[in-house]
Amino acid sequence: MSEQQAAAQPDLGAIWQRVTETLKERVVMPALWRAMENGQPIALTDDMFVVGYPVQSAYDSHLLTDTRFKNLIEQSLASITGRPTAIRVIQGTTLDDWRQIQEEDRARERLLAERERKEVSQPGDAGWDGVSEQLIRRYAAMPYRQLPAVQAEFLIEAVAEIAAAYSRLMPADASDDAQLRSYSRLLERVADRTAVPAAILGCLVLQHRKAGGASGG
Repeated sequence: MSEQQAAAQPDLGAIWQRVTETLKERVVMPALWRAMENGQPIALTDDMFVVGYPVQSAYDSHLLTDTRFKNLIEQSLASITGRPTAIRVIQGTTLDDWRQIQEEDRARERLLAERERKEVSQPGDAGWDGVSEQLIRRYAAMPYRQLPAVQAEFLIEAVAEIAAAYSRLMPADASDDAQLRSYSRLLERVADRTAVPAAILGCLVLQHRKAGGASGG
C-alpha cells in the first residue's frame, strides 16, 4: 500500500474511540463501556463498521447487539461517517477473520438462494411460496437492508401481508400438515432476513390477525 493510499484510510481506532466516548456520555453502564473498550475495530465498508472480539471475550459483545445500545452506536457512527452505518460484531480480531466470515456469509446466502429455488419449484405449495417469493425479492431490492430501521419497515409490511394471506391460504382448522409446513417455511425465510426468530414472527402475524378481526368486528 502506498503512503497516499495509507493516508486515505480512515482511522478506525479513532472512530471507535469517539463512538465509545459518546456512549459513555449517553449511557451510564460501566459494563457497556468495558465491552466497547475491549472491542477491536477491524473494517469500515460503505455501510458497515466491523468490531471484533477474541474468543475469550466474546461474551462482552452481546451488549453491543442489544437494541437498547445498538441504535445509539449506529447513530454515533452515522454522525461520524456522514452516512447510515450499521455495526457488525464478529468473533475474531483480524482482517483475515473478517474475510472468512464474509465468505461464510456468501456461502450461506448461496445455500438460501438454492433452497428458495427448490422450494418455489415444488408443486402443491404455490400459495405460500408465492407470498414468500414476493417478500424475499422485495427485501433483496431494498437499499441499506442491513440497517435495523430498514429491516423494521420491511418487517411491518411483511407481517401485514402474511396476515392478509393467512385467511386466504390457511384452512379454517389450521391443521393441514402441508399448509402448516409451507407457512412455517415462509416464516423461516423472512426470519432469516430480519434477524427475528420465526416463532416471534408468527406471534406478530397472529397479533395482527387478531387486531384486524377486532377492528373489523
